[in-house]
Amino acid sequence: MAMIKQRQNKIRVVKFNKLCRCHPKSFDDIMVCISDLSDSGAFLIDLNGTPEEQRQRYLDYLCGAVFALSGRVKKCSDNEYLFVGSNVEVVEAL
Repeated sequence: MAMIKQRQNKIRVVKFNKLCRCHPKSFDDIMVCISDLSDSGAFLIDLNGTPEEQRQRYLDYLCGAVFALSGRVKKCSDNEYLFVGSNVEVVEAL
């Protein structure tokens, strides 16, 4: 996976070693996702099929952890979110 950054008419491609896609079934799975964020700098969480109440609890917990790590969250679709660490910049591409 590559992200493109454009600054002062220069284009630079940044590559991830890995991007973990998580389908959590419990809070233990959420802890693994947070660990991946610390290690690789990013993960994608897919909450499709997760009950709405549980989905909200997961998101609240993850957002708190990402905030503590000075990271960011990007909503990709209705139930998919990209969590990135402070060392990763998300750039929207056309």
